[in-house]
Amino acid sequence: MSSPLRPMPPLAGTPSTLGDMRKKTRSELLDKTFLVRASIKDILFQNSWYQTTCTICKDPIFRRGENWFCSAHGHIDKPNYIYKLSVIITDATNSIQAAMSETSCRKLLGSNLDKFISENPMTNPNVLPVNITNERGNTKTMSIQMIRASTSENIWFIIIDHDPQTRMSDTSIPTTPAPTKTTRVRQNNTSPGSSTDNQNVARPLTYDLAGI
Repeated sequence: MSSPLRPMPPLAGTPSTLGDMRKKTRSELLDKTFLVRASIKDILFQNSWYQTTCTICKDPIFRRGENWFCSAHGHIDKPNYIYKLSVIITDATNSIQAAMSETSCRKLLGSNLDKFISENPMTNPNVLPVNITNERGNTKTMSIQMIRASTSENIWFIIIDHDPQTRMSDTSIPTTPAPTKTTRVRQNNTSPGSSTDNQNVARPLTYDLAGI
């Protein structure tokens, strides 16, 4: 008999909407956490949804035969894995593109990344696993912050945590500016250029999320 699930601690943040957040200036967003209920419209990555890095310097490492190799530290016994995911989220007021922290990615996948890859050795870094693609269209409560590297002209957001419970999108939360029926059929291999609804979405993120 399995033990009951441990209750999750409440998410931190000031209740808000995506529309209110987009109206705020950099100084109004700095060092603040906002609690938003929004649906996941799309899940994005560039080239691969995770990166294999050196456990010492965190630089990318490569296969040499059966082993991993770092250009700075040579042979690496065990690689380190880093998520490279961002999402487009939407509520009734607006949409944004946001990076996802390691914590949020882990909850989205439902597993630690190293454990998942160990248990699924044929994992393709260029194709999102079903665990993640199944989250498209679901609504979650999210803790969102502005990334400190943002400028006044180019503000980037990151989802630092979210409610892991799965809920279908609320009918009150459209997935596009015009109220239309939600379509959840998408290709697994998605890139930032795949979204056709960009007028309310922040610019694609190009920064390195290592260490977040």
